[in-house]
Amino acid sequence: MSKCFSVILFCILWLTGCASASGPKFSSLTEPETNQAVVYVYRPEQFENSGLYPTVHLNNKPTKNLRNGGYLVFKIAPGKHTVSTVNEGVMKWAVPINPIEFEAKAGEKVFISMLTTYTAGSTYYTGIGTQFASEPGDRRGRFIIVPSDIAAKELTKLNESN
Repeated sequence: MSKCFSVILFCILWLTGCASASGPKFSSLTEPETNQAVVYVYRPEQFENSGLYPTVHLNNKPTKNLRNGGYLVFKIAPGKHTVSTVNEGVMKWAVPINPIEFEAKAGEKVFISMLTTYTAGSTYYTGIGTQFASEPGDRRGRFIIVPSDIAAKELTKLNESN
């Protein structure tokens, strides 16, 4: 029984490690170029759904995978933009997340956090006072725009998603 438990625990830790961001550790914010904005899309590290990762879509175009504990940086033109994911199946990404629309201004930095949860029925609180309730066995997520001072602290704990 103990050997079986050890094997299962090893497999879980191995799988979650494979899905974690392993790029360079975050070091500093990227400054936007003239007539551009910068958007950070990040996913705080958490155990729930850690073995799964979505492809982030920017304006309905696939970009990169957003792994657990990871962040992505995009230089974008000013204007309206959408960040989303696509339900890609059980082993890739099956957590429904509504797209988020935002308006970026030249010279601005926009910070978007992707939060996910799989619960037995509870209210999920984020570090910035946002909350959403979930039903038993519910798997869902949400994109939220995060104030720059909070995002800057959260990004220091992350690695670039690869």
